[in-house]
Amino acid sequence: MNPKLKKIIAREGLIIFSLIFFGAIIELLRVFFLNLRPQTHIKYLYASEQIIETGLQILFILYPVYLFVRFIVWAIKTLRGR
Repeated sequence: MNPKLKKIIAREGLIIFSLIFFGAIIELLRVFFLNLRPQTHIKYLYASEQIIETGLQILFILYPVYLFVRFIVWAIKTLRGR
């Protein structure tokens, strides 16, 4: 891949992720200050179902975070020219 193209992808990706990050912070502040708490639904599950549900939630949260961190590291290295 062309190094110039890599730099463009890295720069634009960092811009998009920073906008998403700041949007999430603004949303959390809005919810906190306006006291708009999302409605929670109470579930009664067996222990095995709770373990599976918790494992899936961790998987669906941690893997995108891992990919996000890898992209950030790659983008910084690419923009620095290493």
